[in-house]
Amino acid sequence: MSRVRPGEATPAHVFIYGSCVTRDTFEHAPPELYTLRRYVARQSLISAFAGPAPVTAPSSITSSFQRRMLEGDAAGNLPQLLTEAPLVDLLLWDLTDERLGVLVSPEDHVVTRSVERMRVGVDEVLDGWRHVELGSQEHHERWTAALGHFRKLLGRLGLLDRTLLLDVPWAVDSDDGSPVPSSFGMSSYEANERLAPYYEEAGAAGLGVGRVAPEQVIAAANHRWGHAPFHYTDITYAAVVNVIERSRPWTGDNEGTRDA
Repeated sequence: MSRVRPGEATPAHVFIYGSCVTRDTFEHAPPELYTLRRYVARQSLISAFAGPAPVTAPSSITSSFQRRMLEGDAAGNLPQLLTEAPLVDLLLWDLTDERLGVLVSPEDHVVTRSVERMRVGVDEVLDGWRHVELGSQEHHERWTAALGHFRKLLGRLGLLDRTLLLDVPWAVDSDDGSPVPSSFGMSSYEANERLAPYYEEAGAAGLGVGRVAPEQVIAAANHRWGHAPFHYTDITYAAVVNVIERSRPWTGDNEGTRDA
């Protein structure tokens, strides 16, 4: 694995594991400092380490990106993609795609309960599978077990010190003063409360956690992806970039949790 040091002209090669939160942030990062190598979304940490599940992407999903992400989730291919990645200087991770929980089959296969699966009627497509909610005891236990496997993988690949989990709270205020909508019935306050123990677990496991201060988190009412508590203003994305720059985990200087 390559290591980019301050002062070098070569931009850091970034692997994103997360959601639009990190992907949209990346578009605000200086291109001379960062280049995106891989983006893995719609894949809970639980399903990533649960092994392949006998689930195919619904035929109604026509987006090649969405189909690829759903197929990757069913395969649990995050470990493989990280292992095969030829060059990773910085792994950015966020937990937004954990928000809808996971689906577990009677045989204990796991897939992420993603927005795409919800839109095609996941309860009908995966009849007999049960929903394990974010924040429940079972979800937290399964996620913590997967975190242990993730940490071992990162250590083996030399990425442990170059991984940064972005803790960006869901916004409770919008830039136009309008109410921030909930997401599938979950409010910003509820999501932030449910996610807090997961960030604590990651930090306790020795992973770097970069936190954006709540006062810098504002939802963009006219965001290109729609008005949502995790679709932010440019001010928020700039704050996230600042957290990344201050943490600089790819240099080996990560000091743990930081506030912007």
